[in-house]
Amino acid sequence: VEVRIGTVPYGANVHVGNLQGSGPFKAALPPSRHPVIVSAPGYEPYSQLIAVSVEGANPWCFDLLQREMTPQACP
Repeated sequence: VEVRIGTVPYGANVHVGNLQGSGPFKAALPPSRHPVIVSAPGYEPYSQLIAVSVEGANPWCFDLLQREMTPQACP
């Protein structure tokens, strides 16, 4: 089953089980639950199980949170 994983930021690292690539990522996976890890420099990594279905589309978008540093003390 074709799976499409988009990422924000564009080109983030995508790991699905033992497969890896960058967003937008496309792969053929068997129907089941699959672990996904998305990461990019300067962003918080994100991991999630996705359920790949035989019926319908299998698109996902992972929007990563950007890590920030400010030149002041934390509250």
